[in-house]
Amino acid sequence: MSDCYIYYRVAPDRQADARAAVRSMLAEVEAATGIRGHAHCKTIEPMLWMEVYPGVVNGEVFVSLLAELSSRHGLDACLEANQRRHVEQFVTLGPS
Repeated sequence: MSDCYIYYRVAPDRQADARAAVRSMLAEVEAATGIRGHAHCKTIEPMLWMEVYPGVVNGEVFVSLLAELSSRHGLDACLEANQRRHVEQFVTLGPS
């Protein structure tokens, strides 16, 4: 099981559309997987956004779902020029 983090830069003039897209995506992800994601923005750089999804069982399938939803809900079109969504997955650090 892992936690999934996706970060990206939103175009300032598309912020309202991006908020609507993320809100719709989070709802659909939760309905489809039971995973409640959260959206954040960086405190000193508010156009840098991050989605956090805890407790992902199958990372490859989940990331594929997120990519499909990001496109379908229009979030990809809200990114700054030449930007993309960066996906990172982390697991709890076990004992050494």
